[in-house]
Amino acid sequence: MSGDTPLILMDAARIDRAIHRMAYQMMEVAADQSIFLIGLNQNGEQLVRKVSTIMTDAGENEPLRLTLETEEKRLVEPVDWPVIPEGAVIILIDDVLFSGETLFNVLQALPAETAYAVHVAVLVDRGHRRLPILCRFAGLEISTKLREHVEVTLDGDQSDVRLYRS
Repeated sequence: MSGDTPLILMDAARIDRAIHRMAYQMMEVAADQSIFLIGLNQNGEQLVRKVSTIMTDAGENEPLRLTLETEEKRLVEPVDWPVIPEGAVIILIDDVLFSGETLFNVLQALPAETAYAVHVAVLVDRGHRRLPILCRFAGLEISTKLREHVEVTLDGDQSDVRLYRS
């Protein structure tokens, strides 16, 4: 990012611990209900895969999984939703939560035919909501300035979360 020296907020080990903690919190909240993990974009998809693996390794049924692509805070294309079991727990997973606009648009696209609970999980919650989106599961909550930028890289041992200051 434009030559700025970033501040490392999370290294690979801390990211891994945060994802494990969040996965167990999700299982606790879901109790005996079906879990449906929806990842937003590439980083959300990687987080969904990691959470799903942790859940199945812990003896849970493999959760339903879906990846949605967004661009400019909107879904890229209409979603062909799978059948969502009655009473399921849907968890929308993204790397960074900022204004809430992307998640708000995804929430509006969810099918309304069945009753389910919806929660939000992010690796980094940096505040500054413009819309009333509540994050239930966060790996890290940090107060940032509007001009700052949080960048998440999920690449094995090279994974990190960086804060770029302007």
